[in-house]
Amino acid sequence: MRSQPGSVSVVIPTCNRADLCVGAAVSALEQTCPPLEVIIVDDASVDATPGKVQGLTDTRVRYLRHEVNRGASAARNTGIDAARGEWIAFLDDDDHWHPRKLEIQLQRGADYDLVLCGSRYITQGAVDRRFGDHVITARRLRRGYLYSGGTSNLLVRRDFARQLYFDPHLPCGQDWDFLIRAVNAGRALYISEPLVEYNDQDHRRITNSGIELGWDERYRRAAVVFKHRQFLGPFWFDYNLARFLLAFIGLRRRRLHAILHATRRCGVPATLLAIGNKVTRRLVGGGAL
Repeated sequence: MRSQPGSVSVVIPTCNRADLCVGAAVSALEQTCPPLEVIIVDDASVDATPGKVQGLTDTRVRYLRHEVNRGASAARNTGIDAARGEWIAFLDDDDHWHPRKLEIQLQRGADYDLVLCGSRYITQGAVDRRFGDHVITARRLRRGYLYSGGTSNLLVRRDFARQLYFDPHLPCGQDWDFLIRAVNAGRALYISEPLVEYNDQDHRRITNSGIELGWDERYRRAAVVFKHRQFLGPFWFDYNLARFLLAFIGLRRRRLHAILHATRRCGVPATLLAIGNKVTRRLVGGGAL
């Protein structure tokens, strides 16, 4: 099938979350700008995912499967290779989209290679995480404006995505890595409207499963920071490393120990800025993370 002008392929990676996956697919299928296809990439699930997906009778649904678990980034890359649309939108299996998400991104981002949108976080209550609309620059990324929300916020031209792909070797931060490389290779637009509902309250994610990790694992998770050390520069490298070392600091038992460790490793200014921005994020639901 040839791609249609403005057409969108939606890629949903999933593993052992059959019900969540179906809910995400429905939110994609019900967009006011209908996608050309919804590609569900099953990363070797052993639950009811195949049967649940088959229950989706919409002919736009395509089901692809990895026989061996390869991780979410590899699943997204499989979707990139299979996509037929001019654009690719990524949707995590535990997220949902505003009905006009694709419509708004396509309208405003026609002249760009990548279009990112804001998020609404569902925790104890709905919190919108957004910045003002603007072109995303290397300077903003270097200074710690990470536009969190994951890959579900991304709409990317298919040919551009095939220049980049996701890095399957990173344990986390794959969306930030993709965005840094995209901004260095093309033009990216940020739309502040919270068009993605990011549910962070009733199931485990990579991002909320590491509250009491040891230091070796925390440094392993910070691989994306080390990968882009030259891009970040000395201070912003220290700042972003401190962010990883202090993840979920408010929930950890040995908070002072963690802060002292981060201070010794990253320096006082970078650590204080990381702590300050975490407090700001908690209070107002936005800003640099």
